[in-house]
Amino acid sequence: MARILIVDDDPSIAMMLRQFLKINGHDGVFSESVLHALDLVKQSVFDLVITDLRMPYMNGMEVLREVKKRKSSVPVIMVTAYASAKTAIEAVKLGVFDYIEKPFKVDELMICIERALMADSNKTRATDGYTGNNPAVKEYFNLIAANVSRHGGGR
Repeated sequence: MARILIVDDDPSIAMMLRQFLKINGHDGVFSESVLHALDLVKQSVFDLVITDLRMPYMNGMEVLREVKKRKSSVPVIMVTAYASAKTAIEAVKLGVFDYIEKPFKVDELMICIERALMADSNKTRATDGYTGNNPAVKEYFNLIAANVSRHGGGR
């Protein structure tokens, strides 16, 4: 059983996620605020963090930064109804495991959660393993791959 922190200012989404996590044998811990979530991250150990991007006062990037600062191997999945290439790229640079647009299909999110939990905790996030479903981010990585191929991939 994995312990998963859910950070979202929408309690209905968090409750739904907690229920699905429970059905799948995991323990979901819910926080409606980034400040509370940051306290939880400092005080507890989590196997995975799922955070909304846009929330009052602070955003999910702060959660991502804090989790990665404390224990870089803990995967973070970011969900957002306000997806943009800029935020997706920033999240990837900070080490997000996946960046998923709302509305999402719960079964697809559960697959992502299971993949994140199975990921090698000693391995750092690399762009060749990126699994996000944001078209702008996929396009960004395709451009990088094309540029590397064009220039021979050398350093």
